[in-house]
Amino acid sequence: MNIKVLDNVKIQSAMTLSSDDLSVLALLYQPLISSNGFTLYITMFTLLGRETLTYTGQVKHVLNITNLTLKEFEDAKSKLEAIGLLNSYKKENDHLYEMIQPLSANEFIMDGSLGVYLFSEVGEDHFKQLSKQFKITQPSKRGYENVTKNFSDVFSSHISYEDVNGKYRKRKNPLLHFESEFNFDLFSEGLSKNFFNQSMLTDKLKDTLIKLAFTYGLDEADMRDAYLRSINSSGKLDYRTFPKETRKQYQYKTGMESPTLNVQMNEVKGEGLLNHLQTVTPQELLQELSGMPAAPTELSIVYKLMNINNMSPEMVNLLIYYVLKINNGKMPGYTYFGKIASEWGRNGLDNVEKAYQYIQRKQKARTPKKKANDTWVDEYRKARRDKEKKDYEEAANNLKDQDFEEIKNKFFDM
Repeated sequence: MNIKVLDNVKIQSAMTLSSDDLSVLALLYQPLISSNGFTLYITMFTLLGRETLTYTGQVKHVLNITNLTLKEFEDAKSKLEAIGLLNSYKKENDHLYEMIQPLSANEFIMDGSLGVYLFSEVGEDHFKQLSKQFKITQPSKRGYENVTKNFSDVFSSHISYEDVNGKYRKRKNPLLHFESEFNFDLFSEGLSKNFFNQSMLTDKLKDTLIKLAFTYGLDEADMRDAYLRSINSSGKLDYRTFPKETRKQYQYKTGMESPTLNVQMNEVKGEGLLNHLQTVTPQELLQELSGMPAAPTELSIVYKLMNINNMSPEMVNLLIYYVLKINNGKMPGYTYFGKIASEWGRNGLDNVEKAYQYIQRKQKARTPKKKANDTWVDEYRKARRDKEKKDYEEAANNLKDQDFEEIKNKFFDM
């Protein structure tokens, strides 16, 4: 982990939160950043001083208030960073966190990525309900005369040359940042000059293309088709239509209603492996390795190892990691795990360090016929996804037989 409990932390913000901001955070952001992310964001804002909007302390103080573990804190912080609500800076053992205000409800819902992910998380009915909740009904002014006074009607001019220079707080909009290899030249090549020229490739269009291509997993040709269908009668791109057409392209290509938001888990290697195995639960480790929640059969193996073999969670983690490694990602039954657990017990391996050294000695003593398979995690994930793939193919075949015109506006046209 990059963060330690005794590290220093400074939190700062340019603005305070309004009641509307809190509503957007609770109802729109929370399904994506989880309750831990929501709790951490609100707590960090609450810690800020009223006058300076800064806070200085230690990481452990934040952990004590939020009741989060160090790993839960890092996971929640990562989600806030990814969704554009937090900027993080580090200098040795000092951490600086810059709080960013959330988007407005309208900006969030109409965003090409966030709105789609929220739709996939909460479902169509709940999404419609949330959209209506943030809509404001304007009172009718029919029959009324506007009698509002102008500034000059009330105030007289008195010129003063007081020095008003200085720094004023400005609102920072949360932005999603994507690592993208989108090829804008390839996108432009297939477009007629009647519809497109290089001067039209503005920063706004680039950002929109990257965001939508990432969200829907589409290539340059797909985005070009969606772009052409989004040109209005004046020959200009309609930014409200573009996300709809991109989603239609995704539906046609995949047969799925909308993409989902998955949190990426990185496989930990090298010196940090033992530390990582001691800071995650077996369930979390299984999810990191497979990219999906642990299966009931896998959790049953974990339960037996902890209750029958009296293994600690970190020992179970090492055993799982070791077994999957030597089996090229294949998950055997409990009997296989039980035999190795008994062997470790007979050799007095009662902690992770001893067991890891024992594994290293055995691997050095063994002369492998070939190098270890470096893709065992991928193979494990592939084996875990077999059933999900069958279910997807059945659902996709059913969707392909439907008229997509019936579902084209479920998200954006409400």
